[in-house]
Amino acid sequence: MTSDSTDPAGRDRPSESRGDVREGRTQSSSTSHSRSGAVWVAVISALILLVLLIVFFLQNDVPVLVTFFGFEGSIALGLALLIAAVGGGIVVALVGAIRIIKLRAATRKSRK
Repeated sequence: MTSDSTDPAGRDRPSESRGDVREGRTQSSSTSHSRSGAVWVAVISALILLVLLIVFFLQNDVPVLVTFFGFEGSIALGLALLIAAVGGGIVVALVGAIRIIKLRAATRKSRK
């Protein structure tokens, strides 16, 4: 009998589960996630996004002529693109909200 710890049946393995071994981590190295950690990641991500937006505005400061429903004006290209993107996001959010409201109404109706 040898003192080899690599038993083919897996009886002499440490207390880690096979799923943890396949994923390359052990139970002792797992970390718990907290809300404050998630907030920290969100703040850092938002700051990076803001820096990228500032760079975008600085690089696209050429004035452009914008006409919308008969109104005409000159605005910086970066700001015009941002306004268009925010407007598109609002339209998508409204369509999604209407869809969610319809699905909830259908779910309530089917439960009765």
